[in-house]
Parts: sequence; C-alpha cells; structure tokens
Amino acid sequence: MIKLLNIALFCLLMFSGLHAQTISKWQAIGSAGGIAGDTQNDIKGMAGFISGGSSGDGSNIHWAGLRFKTTLVVDVEDEILLPMEYALHQNYPNPFNPSTKIEYSLARRSNVSLIIYNILGQRVKKIVNDDQEAGNHAVSWNGLDDNGIETASGIYFYKIVAGDFTKVNKMLLLK
Repeated sequence: MIKLLNIALFCLLMFSGLHAQTISKWQAIGSAGGIAGDTQNDIKGMAGFISGGSSGDGSNIHWAGLRFKTTLVVDVEDEILLPMEYALHQNYPNPFNPSTKIEYSLARRSNVSLIIYNILGQRVKKIVNDDQEAGNHAVSWNGLDDNGIETASGIYFYKIVAGDFTKVNKMLLLK
C-alpha cells in the first residue's frame, strides 16, 4: 500500500507543472541507498519512490530513484516585454478618414521625433517630440496640420527619428 501511495504521489508531482513560467522546487519522495549531498533543497534534490520515507534537512541524505522537478505557476500578467529593436509600423487604417493610428517600438529610452510630411516634403504636423521610455507606443493623427487646419486628400509620409534609428512610411488620406 505504501509503495502504491508513493507511486501515486510521484506521478502527481511529476506531472504537476510541465507548462507556463514557473518557480521551481525539487521534490523528494522515498529513501534508499545513494548520496545526494545537496544543501539547496529549495532548488534541487533527489527523488525516489522505492521505499517509504521523506527528506530531512537536505544535508547528505541518501536517495535512490528518479530526479524530477515540480513547478508552481506564477502570475506573469505584470511582466512587460520590451522590444529588441526599433520599429515603425504601418499606420492603420490605411487609407484613412478621418484619423489613423501610428505604432512604433523603442528598444531603449530615446528622444523621439515623429513628423508627418506632404508629398512635396513639407512638414505638416509634428506628432511626437519627446523623450520616451523603451517599449511599444501608439499615436493618432486626425488629418489636421500644426495650425489645426484640415489637410487635403492625398499621400503623406510619416518619419520617426529615435536615437540612431530613422524610418519613413507612406499613408493615404481619402476624403
């Protein structure tokens, strides 16, 4: 009966945490001959299911059997994933009327300039001129110029300069 209980406990621990981001803890079941010599029980340990018993304080305990690791799922919702490189994404919707969204990614904290130009290369609107943290960012453009005047239908370009990164994309305003 004890062997059956140990096998059931072994299976439960073995298959309890095979997925997700985890905090690990080695578990030990049973005891027999062998040398573990592990003093970091919260991280490692030997496990066996040949005979009954449980681990003591982890210092030079004799174990036989299998070594396995159980896991505890932790909450990763607060984890912020930072971009590995700078990027300027295509605006959407495109073509647009009356407004469009422009997204960009910063690999490091940078002084960011995002400016919209008309087909002649004239500055229409400075959307961003700010020091910003690394991460993903988004801004909207409503088709108005720097003076608040509605722009005409046509092709416009938006250019980002962030650190050493520069990129230009094209968009179409239809009215």
